[in-house]
Amino acid sequence: MSAAALWSLLTSRVAGPLAAALATLLACLLAAALVGQAVQKTRLVALERDRDGWKTAAGRWEASAKSLREAFDAAEAMRAKEMEAAQRAVAEAGKTCEARVVAARRSARAIDTIIRQEVSRDANGCPARGLVPGGRLRDALVPGG
Repeated sequence: MSAAALWSLLTSRVAGPLAAALATLLACLLAAALVGQAVQKTRLVALERDRDGWKTAAGRWEASAKSLREAFDAAEAMRAKEMEAAQRAVAEAGKTCEARVVAARRSARAIDTIIRQEVSRDANGCPARGLVPGGRLRDALVPGG
């Protein structure tokens, strides 16, 4: 059917009122479609704005998480260094204590030998008093010295 035949059918006296009703219906449908398209466009713009806001917020959270992770890693590194230093200090204190114990035991043995040495006797068989040499006494009383 050609456009001219369609036009004559729509403008004829019989089809005129029907054509007017159809034209009104088509106009209403077109208006509804245009309003629906405008609503969809508005929703699309709002969704894009929300998406961009979420993307920006996610970037900020990601940067914050990265800085927190770096701070945590730095704190863990410092904690590990402090732990190593504390372990070294404890080991050194243990060695120092061990050395002092060894020196105290040596001093105790030297004092014990001075105390338990055989008593010298004079010509009558009486115990004779004698002096402990100063160096020997000093060595016994001053550990490690």
